[in-house]
Amino acid sequence: MKKFWVVVFLCWINPLFAEPSPGLPSEAEVQALFEAIRDPVDLSFNDAFNDLSALEPVIDQYPEDTQRMFQRNWCWYQYNEDLEDYITYADALLADPGIQQSNAAQADLLSCKGYFLYLQSETDDALATFDAAEELARSANDTQLIADIEAMRGEVYSYFGESAQALTRFRSAFELYNDAGNVYFTNLIRSDIARVLRRMGAFDDAQVYLDQQLAYYQQVDDVLSEADVQIDYGLLFLDQQEYDNAVDRFNQAIDLFNDYAERNEVHELERLDASALLYKAEALARMRRTQEAKAALEAALAIMPDSDEIPSSAPINLVKASIANGEERHLEAISLAQDAMDTYDAEGNQRMMVYALQEQVMAYEQLQDFEMAYRTLQTITETQETLRRRSDNQLSQRMKVEYDLAQKEIENQALMFENQRQELKLTNQQRVRRWQTFGLLLGSLLVLIMGQRVMAQIKRASHLKALAMTDPLTELANRRAIESLTEETFSLASIQNQPVSLLTFDIDHFKVINDTHGHDIGDLTIQHVAQVAKAALRTHDTLARYGGEEFLALLPGADLQQAQQVAERICRSIAEAILTTDAGPISVTVSIGVAQRTRGEQSPGQTIRRADQAMYSAKKNGRNQVVIQESAGIDARD
Repeated sequence: MKKFWVVVFLCWINPLFAEPSPGLPSEAEVQALFEAIRDPVDLSFNDAFNDLSALEPVIDQYPEDTQRMFQRNWCWYQYNEDLEDYITYADALLADPGIQQSNAAQADLLSCKGYFLYLQSETDDALATFDAAEELARSANDTQLIADIEAMRGEVYSYFGESAQALTRFRSAFELYNDAGNVYFTNLIRSDIARVLRRMGAFDDAQVYLDQQLAYYQQVDDVLSEADVQIDYGLLFLDQQEYDNAVDRFNQAIDLFNDYAERNEVHELERLDASALLYKAEALARMRRTQEAKAALEAALAIMPDSDEIPSSAPINLVKASIANGEERHLEAISLAQDAMDTYDAEGNQRMMVYALQEQVMAYEQLQDFEMAYRTLQTITETQETLRRRSDNQLSQRMKVEYDLAQKEIENQALMFENQRQELKLTNQQRVRRWQTFGLLLGSLLVLIMGQRVMAQIKRASHLKALAMTDPLTELANRRAIESLTEETFSLASIQNQPVSLLTFDIDHFKVINDTHGHDIGDLTIQHVAQVAKAALRTHDTLARYGGEEFLALLPGADLQQAQQVAERICRSIAEAILTTDAGPISVTVSIGVAQRTRGEQSPGQTIRRADQAMYSAKKNGRNQVVIQESAGIDARD
């Protein structure tokens, strides 16, 4: 959950009067402000802060319950230069006998204290404080407070890279906000869910949440929130290395913010243009558009001194390093990249460390310090391998979370349906004649709701099935998937009288690589070949890992000559690409067999066998080459 943190002096509130003086906001108006802060659909942060600041000197003229609610909100909105002051403020109120009589008030103040403990990196104390706060919130039966605490827990887990835990917490908070009828935070937390999914590499799922959020903000004409979502879109494209799309989204965010600023008073903490400009500079720097990146960074830094929501210095240093490389200030680039790496290392952010290391490699190469360039490349390989393993682990955890959530949802819906059925039965028994028609309509509605839930479960099951059709090492289609797709493609080609061809290939001397360097290097080699081969295919071709070091490519619409061209491109690309490993650079080649489906071949297995025969001929002829099986039993060497 996003909360805005601001910085001023701590003020104490003491009850003096029972009613406000004439000219002050009425009790009803103050209570309406508190409700609007709780679900700020039509209340900007700037307006909320101004209203609370105006109340702060005179709050002691209101009833005690109103003062207590003000104190709960002021814990979050007050200005303090030192984070410890927020904790001190919360502790002082928690010792107040009046606060101790309200479980909800204690829970709110404890969650405020816990969040600032987290900001001070006292994570264990923060989580323990959240535990105590949640127990009180559940005693108070305050669904929104429970959701707030779940969301803050999710933020802690997300920061430390425990994505599966973070996803569980954020989704729990999402459901609780929805149950509480809180429109603002139900939509806002979609960004947190999308952010975690993006970091887990689930880009399509992340975009679904962002699409929903953007549609809502456009519907209610919330321009500032729409700009915030556009920044999240930009980061999504940035992580997928779609830099042009990322820059376009950051520009949209900047335009939306400028449009908002022309019509509204803007608080320092609402300066989203600073973040958008910084991320835009990062995208431009990665595309080596140095002067444009420099201009965007300078524009961002010109805004940031006026804002407390200043991003970490690490991304700033990383962009500066890229600019320094572009301007041939390579020693400075190495130093700036190292500063960024130190921060990312402390945060455990290895994904961003790779980009910093790449800037150092470029600088070392330009300085002709090839030994340091090679060592840095080795570090990149090690970091990417760690990231791969972490990604596999997160995928496994995510599947478990998805399964657990699905099971829990089914159980909850079944229980709800049973309770509603029992209530409906009792009502019908008591008022059969009067409520017969109503009962029928309600029963139909429940069946419709359950049908929608069942469809949702079917979609989720389909998603899990898709995971089962993917090879975990290469992320290509596995044997089961390609055989099914090949059957469908052959059948369609036969009906439409269209050509279709197959390529089979495996890695030359792969056993030597395994025996010499070990299975870890062997796995890296398989991944390397998969990436290079996939890049050499046409857009509508499909590559699969068929088993071990063997691959199968399906080329719909390709005759033998076209398939040969694709095969030669794969063969040449793999031979030219060098795999950098801890054991040193490794050159890899493949032997490829090509076969086109003939009219007499209804089963893909026959064509695959002919492609295999051609591949074995390529190996016998010396490897690192393409052999074409022109018809059954006849082959022609490339």
